[in-house]
Amino acid sequence: MPKYLSNLIVIYSKEKYSQPDDIVTELQGLPSDINKGMGGFFVWLHPQWTAEQAQAITHLSFEMPNSEIRNYNNLALGKDDYRYITAERNGETPVTRVGLFRTKDKLTVEQIKTRIGQSGYTDYTTDINQGRKGDYLYLVWA
Repeated sequence: MPKYLSNLIVIYSKEKYSQPDDIVTELQGLPSDINKGMGGFFVWLHPQWTAEQAQAITHLSFEMPNSEIRNYNNLALGKDDYRYITAERNGETPVTRVGLFRTKDKLTVEQIKTRIGQSGYTDYTTDINQGRKGDYLYLVWA
């Protein structure tokens, strides 16, 4: 039976050892903490799956507004900015896999597509860490 991504739950902790078992993992085995090296809370994404294609997410976006987005959890909790992953459900292709891609290097679109494609992923958000110092971080899916 196929499984489709139906939600991404943001999980916060003040302790690294509180990392849950079922989280969105980084493709190369690097840390999956969204806020790695940024201070604030440890932040992980927990995928929820459904067998119902009608409930599936079809596209994911990263947003960095100037103020809070109601009904969404801020990826930068404990910091002075707002960072969110938002989902769309009206596209044609449901998300069946989700991961994180972390790199120290600024890559071109072609380089990112090649790197994530090697792991079977086809789409990605803009850099979740944009405007911060540290790694480039993308949410990827297929």
